[in-house]
Amino acid sequence: AVHRELTNIRGQIEQIKGRMQYLERMTALATIHVELIPEEEEKPIVEEGWQPLRTLRDASRALVNAGQFFVDAAIWLIVFVLPVLLVLI
Repeated sequence: AVHRELTNIRGQIEQIKGRMQYLERMTALATIHVELIPEEEEKPIVEEGWQPLRTLRDASRALVNAGQFFVDAAIWLIVFVLPVLLVLI
C-alpha cells in the first residue's frame, strides 16, 4: 500500500515536472509585441489682432452669467433662507 502510494506520488511529480518543462519551452518561444504611439501635442490656436466683437461677446456672456447668479441667489434667499430665519426667530 505504501509502495503503491509512493509510486503514485512519483508519477504525479513527473507529470508536474513535464508540465513545467513544457510551459518553460512555450514561454521561451513567446513573443510580446508592444507599440507605443505618442499623443499628438495640442497646438494653441493663436488669433492675431484685436477683436472687439469677440470682447463684446465675452463681456455680454459674463454679464448674463452674473445676472443669473444674482437671480439664483435671490431665489435661494426667498425660498430657503427666509423661511429658516422666520422659524428661528
